[in-house]
Amino acid sequence: MQPTVRGMIQPLDWPALVAETIRRRKEEGLTQAQHAALAGVGRTTLIAFDQGDTTLSLGRALAILRVVGLVAEGGDSPRTPSWPPAGSGGRHWWPGCRRTTRRATRSAITASIPK
Repeated sequence: MQPTVRGMIQPLDWPALVAETIRRRKEEGLTQAQHAALAGVGRTTLIAFDQGDTTLSLGRALAILRVVGLVAEGGDSPRTPSWPPAGSGGRHWWPGCRRTTRRATRSAITASIPK
């Protein structure tokens, strides 16, 4: 984003950001339900995001973007994952690791199903 003449930052190209998120999700082989579970949001929230809804909370939108590597954790670059956390045995997802993505997806979905 480049500053404008008045010193303001130009707005995001939201439709392009949504399209890139959907493209990356499909590339990773994630369903909407799996993506929502990994982001910690409801499926209806993810559907609203996919439809370009601009009234989602910033936190939810960032969580959705983070799953597909479009938002870095804690200032890291998207190519430098801050995952997996210590002691996790590497069973978490980070950009570029498809096998781990599927494992983390199964874990997230299994953990979210009430017993």
